[in-house]
Amino acid sequence: GFMMSSAAFQGFDLSGEEFSGGGHFRPFPRAVEEGRCRNSLGLQPYLGLVGALQFDLTLPARGSRALHILVGRTEGEPEQYRRHLGELRDKFFSGRGVESEFARLQESWRRMLSRVSLRSADEEVDRLYNIWLKYQQHNTARFIRALDQIGYRDVLQDMMGICNFNPEYVRSHLPTV
Repeated sequence: GFMMSSAAFQGFDLSGEEFSGGGHFRPFPRAVEEGRCRNSLGLQPYLGLVGALQFDLTLPARGSRALHILVGRTEGEPEQYRRHLGELRDKFFSGRGVESEFARLQESWRRMLSRVSLRSADEEVDRLYNIWLKYQQHNTARFIRALDQIGYRDVLQDMMGICNFNPEYVRSHLPTV
């Protein structure tokens, strides 16, 4: 996996135990209390993995600054991996890459959510059906495949649940079930 930022960061932590201070309760993680990360590597310690970046920023009153952080996964040999990370950095952190990709994502969700909709006397029921159930079903269909003990019928049922609002996903993934 990887984590990169549009701005330089001064520290990082990947070890949950190093970040939180492990061993006893703290109201805030140790790195937050001390104001610094320890540049720890994530070796799956007791408290698991985290992804924390430390930015030392000074903002004037009412000031703002945008920071874009990209987290993901890539494969391949080290040279391919580095090349792919460079391509991702160029795509997202040059110009308005993050903003244009976010707009594309919003449009794809708007299109999916608007395909089938419910209008009832209860606004909460409408929101549940028109947004949250579709979102949950979409993520279930995408991520359930990562489990080892999932059956053929289970995958098909999850795919069937998204047919009416995301047939493109079903079409592209059904042959691989």
